[in-house]
Amino acid sequence: MSDTTIIIPAIKNSPILSISLDECLKLKTNPNIIIVTDDIENQVYNKYKNVEYMIVPPGMTMSKKRNIAVKKCQTKYVAFFDSDSFPATQDWIINAIICLEKDPLIYAVGGPDTSPPLETKDQKDVGLLKKSFLISGFRNHRKNILSEMYIIELCSCNLFMERKKYLEMNGMDEELYTGEDTDLYNRIIAKGYKLYYSPKIHAYHFDRYFKGFLIERYDRGMQSTVAIKSYFRRIFLKEEIKLGSAYTHKTFRFDFLINPMFIIYLIGLLFLPIFTSIKIIYFFPLILYFFVLTIESLRLSNVSIKFFKFFFQLFTCTIIQSIASVLLFFNLSINLKKHYRNVSDNYLNVDKNLI
Repeated sequence: MSDTTIIIPAIKNSPILSISLDECLKLKTNPNIIIVTDDIENQVYNKYKNVEYMIVPPGMTMSKKRNIAVKKCQTKYVAFFDSDSFPATQDWIINAIICLEKDPLIYAVGGPDTSPPLETKDQKDVGLLKKSFLISGFRNHRKNILSEMYIIELCSCNLFMERKKYLEMNGMDEELYTGEDTDLYNRIIAKGYKLYYSPKIHAYHFDRYFKGFLIERYDRGMQSTVAIKSYFRRIFLKEEIKLGSAYTHKTFRFDFLINPMFIIYLIGLLFLPIFTSIKIIYFFPLILYFFVLTIESLRLSNVSIKFFKFFFQLFTCTIIQSIASVLLFFNLSINLKKHYRNVSDNYLNVDKNLI
């Protein structure tokens, strides 16, 4: 009997989800697999004894889908992938258990979630964008193969925990549509426990096309504001740690402040000549920004003609996430439930033989 259940929340039972299931079925430990999905059709893997489909009403958050499956299963461990991610090696669970047992304070382990080898050129370019610290910031370890270390954030598309510890933390906040995994990690760290990253717990994660990636950046800008509000409420209002609001001095990063401050700075430059004589010092942050933008675009393009594409895309992404961050301060936002989807939910045909 397996001691691990893999949980995959999904909207559609798509060909890309099938790739994820194929790779999970190759794992050496023969885990149980629960797919929590809105889609009653195409349950093509229900012939396997260790694969179960749970059909739920449309509109349920991914965090609620995960929580339902964790409560249903009885295994010692639970593993989480997204419908567009899958383990990179057949030893994934074995490696995860080894890392989890390194320290009793480790409550969750994971590793890099990098681009799979079977993507389109546009998706590969988005995968390269994610390697830039202008995009990933302090989460840059997730998109690069680095040494083992304690960290403050993993990803729910590549996550392994003991079931009892997941339940001890009350799982993920079922009200959150995005950022639910970050909230869980913040609560784990706030209670004095740890997260562990290992390159041996490696997953492949399909990249969105650029249009979908802009929606993701919009969400990340919003999450910056969520973090800022949560952190300063804790400082000034002495709020307790709770579901959906768990940023502390251990998990808050002051680079969150860059998103709202950057767009405010740009707007301020427009009005600067009205109030003062122009001085080069006021333009120094803008000069630095374009310098870094240029260096990163050269690096990602490997000094090729793609420099112009990456420059435009990095510029667009940073502006989008800054605008989103400022708007949320005024409780303004787009409807993420309508627009925010992973590539599995907007799938194209993929040749499985390319893996």
